[in-house]
Amino acid sequence: MKALLELRAKIIAQMDAINVEAGANPLTEDQAKRWDALKKQWDENEAAIKRAEFMEGVRAVAAAENRSAGRGAPAGAGEPPAGGSGVSGVHPRWEDDARRGFRDAGEFLLGVLEVGRGRAAILPEHQREALRSLRIDIRTAGSDEAQTLSDSAGGFLTIPPQILTDLLMTSAEPDQLAGRVTAIRMASPRVVVNARVDKDHRTSVSGGFAVYRRAETQTVEASKGQFEEIALNADQLMGLTYVSDEILSLSPISFVDLITKAFGDEFNARIMAERIGGTGAGQFLGIKNSPCLITVEAEDGQEDGTIVYENLVNMRTRIWGYGNSVWVVNQDALGQLMLLERVIGVGGSLIWQPSAVAESPDMLLGRPIVYTDECESPGTLGDIYLANFTQYLEGTFRPVQSAESIHVRFVEGERAFRFTCSNAGAPWWRSTLTPKNGSTRSPFVTLAARA
Repeated sequence: MKALLELRAKIIAQMDAINVEAGANPLTEDQAKRWDALKKQWDENEAAIKRAEFMEGVRAVAAAENRSAGRGAPAGAGEPPAGGSGVSGVHPRWEDDARRGFRDAGEFLLGVLEVGRGRAAILPEHQREALRSLRIDIRTAGSDEAQTLSDSAGGFLTIPPQILTDLLMTSAEPDQLAGRVTAIRMASPRVVVNARVDKDHRTSVSGGFAVYRRAETQTVEASKGQFEEIALNADQLMGLTYVSDEILSLSPISFVDLITKAFGDEFNARIMAERIGGTGAGQFLGIKNSPCLITVEAEDGQEDGTIVYENLVNMRTRIWGYGNSVWVVNQDALGQLMLLERVIGVGGSLIWQPSAVAESPDMLLGRPIVYTDECESPGTLGDIYLANFTQYLEGTFRPVQSAESIHVRFVEGERAFRFTCSNAGAPWWRSTLTPKNGSTRSPFVTLAARA
């Protein structure tokens, strides 16, 4: 076991050296090759450690059975590892041990059986004390009722608590917009996309080009288009945590997996928040702060905190690309949306359509609804959007990467876990679209405050 643990430490040091060598860059071909070889060696070594631990437990149980039967220890059964607990070991501080001085549940139950047989004396002193602390009486029972003070009357049912390897948690809000944006693959931290300046359709729908009717032999006036550059600048998003070596080695739950899952949730939540309300300064530019956002006014006399049918109709009128749009709304507004009616004569009909198929969204005026806590509370500006996210550019320069180091807090016996990614996001429209006739339009429309 000692040799296996030493090999584990050696593998960790070599893998960490590769991480330090690579830094924030992707692994080179040589580094990836060495990493894969070390990962394979790690898996084989961990399997060997588990086998060794299993055999130690088997030998401990066999030793206890042989001792209770008056036989000697089986061949190969030695003392437990230093600092551990076992039938033949010394454990003066059993009070500090979560297992109360027993190697595992099997050894504990064997101890309970010995007490039940009246042979508690053959157990090590620390195990006898542990059984007393758990109210398992090692004296002769003299009462006829079920109790924890007597092993034969039910006391042996009081076993140490079981620790499940599951972790209870509240699921993070799913990102329902990721698949709707226009993804840009960034080969460098700054990417420039060329665009046509064509947001004024009163004289030209193509950014300045024009066509004319002409008579034979006549010419027409020349025209030219206008163009612009849309730049995406990737900013880094980072998370950092420190974890003690003791937790990493003793926790029944894989702490590394727990950390990875937690930071994955945090990255997704932050991106969702910036996609809606980002300022554009060192982070995404959200639709709320976009220069092309259209804010539809509330109805005259509309009550505070409400959403009415006319609001939705007016938002629908101002959207560009309705066929690709979604309603993005705070879930607190769900009650109002479900009860909205379209008045027809003296009657009416509900406009909200519940999903009839599992995993399919609810519908409003024929388009899906996305509920998110990133929208404001009902009545506040930004509580509901009608958005066409195909006009939102989202670039990834470096996806989420993780790195681990034992050097930052080596003296404290802690490891540093770092998670980073570099990305950018923004609507590419720099202004609303002015049609030849009618009101301005935009791929992003919201409702003014009603308070």
